[in-house]
Amino acid sequence: MTSPLLQTLGILLGYAIFCAHIWRRHRAGVSETEGVATSGRGPDCLVCYASQNGAAERHARGTADTLRANGHSVRLLTANGLRERQLQRAQRVIFVVSTYGQGEPPDNGAVFARRSLHRAEDLPGLRFAVLALGDKRYSAYCAFGHALYDGLKARKAVPEFALVCVDREDPDALAGWEDLLTCL
Repeated sequence: MTSPLLQTLGILLGYAIFCAHIWRRHRAGVSETEGVATSGRGPDCLVCYASQNGAAERHARGTADTLRANGHSVRLLTANGLRERQLQRAQRVIFVVSTYGQGEPPDNGAVFARRSLHRAEDLPGLRFAVLALGDKRYSAYCAFGHALYDGLKARKAVPEFALVCVDREDPDALAGWEDLLTCL
């Protein structure tokens, strides 16, 4: 028979292991609950965001909602959470990104940029779209969005439509993005 102290320690250890698992997934940018397809074959759209202040994440969530409303199965994750193997197997990836500093990707997109943008392997089966958020007052306006779009095209991925750049969350440009999404 175990003592109450050992039982309590066992419960705490189990909880700590569970929390560590959740934390690792969070740090990797993998959402536990969002948009996992029920068909068993995975979502037909991945929506990935890179956001420093939350705007790109907010618009990525809206993008995911729009795609779901149009019948797509969607998984939402950070750009850093997107692994190369997922990218190679994906049917369609929608990126919603901002630019940070002097044209760099935000923190939750920097690992992806280093790991995936300049790889040699082609992605001929991948269709993609990029919504780039920025501010025209800066010389590096939407620089990460441009780098992402050009990098994917260089890897032979096929754009769904031209890069969409949005200056300071311009409502007309964002409405145009929503219109493009309904065509997917």
